[in-house]
Amino acid sequence: VITYPLAFALLSALLSGLSVAGLAVLFTILAWRLIVVRMIDKAFALPRQPLWLVPLRDVLSFGLLVASFCGKTVEWRGQAFRLTPDGSLTSD
Repeated sequence: VITYPLAFALLSALLSGLSVAGLAVLFTILAWRLIVVRMIDKAFALPRQPLWLVPLRDVLSFGLLVASFCGKTVEWRGQAFRLTPDGSLTSD
């Protein structure tokens, strides 16, 4: 929840039927997220990134997190592992 507030705010706005309260939370979180991006750019003397990419990146990152829980195999350091029903990893 702390890492992906924008994705959760978008989900809450959609689940609330795009109610006024849901949209208010979404736009408030979006505004704070964009402010934080600019503060980080300034603090570390980074080139200014396009702000329209921030929500897209946040939602795609959240999608990747969700997708990471859907697999049954893991490849680590060139070796493939399979997840067994009891939660342990076995080498393929």
